[in-house]
Amino acid sequence: MLSRSETSLPRPTTFFNFLNLPKEIRFNIYREALANQTHRTFFLFQDSGSRVECFAPGQPKLRLDLLYVNKKIHDEAVVVLYGSNRFNVVDTTERQSSLLKAFFDRIGSANAAMLTYLCISFPADKGTGCLPGEALFREEDLLSLKLLEERCAKLTTLELFVHSNNSSVLIDGKVHEPQYRRAGLMQIEGLLKRIFSLNKIAIRLYSGVLDHTASELMESFGWVVLRGDERWR
Repeated sequence: MLSRSETSLPRPTTFFNFLNLPKEIRFNIYREALANQTHRTFFLFQDSGSRVECFAPGQPKLRLDLLYVNKKIHDEAVVVLYGSNRFNVVDTTERQSSLLKAFFDRIGSANAAMLTYLCISFPADKGTGCLPGEALFREEDLLSLKLLEERCAKLTTLELFVHSNNSSVLIDGKVHEPQYRRAGLMQIEGLLKRIFSLNKIAIRLYSGVLDHTASELMESFGWVVLRGDERWR
């Protein structure tokens, strides 16, 4: 039988240390909480003069509280948050580069360098305003691709959205002679090749009919052509 003094002693409390779990199990938990096991799609947008906002419609609530437990868990969790999800830029083509820059600045260089999957608009071309022999793309229309090269060291997958009002080079075969179309697409391919981590590129066509010479050239680059919301990966 226990003595009076023995029975009055408090029972030891057992504390669970999350970081004692094997790393593989911890990352499975991060993926369940932050990436839904496969990936979530986050849509980025920005009203004029405001900060970048992010939303993921129709998807489970994001458990961002994980990021604030301690530095170790934060450093592990952000690898999943930014490295295992798909980020889709929602804006007009004209404002795309400023939105991307604002997003990268907001999350910081280290987190921007963890991004692996982005969706942006295909660079807008000059359309009927392009004279023979001129470059199809203005420098400002190529800024988004240059930002990806500078800021996204681990980017592996890129979707480029094409619609009739931004890509006459791809959709309307009558606007540009084949040699200009080829030169324009090769310029884009050259910029994408400078993103050394990139190994999957898809052209997602939302309106219009893709010019067959453009389609053949893109396939020769190893790009995948998708229509609308066709599933990929």
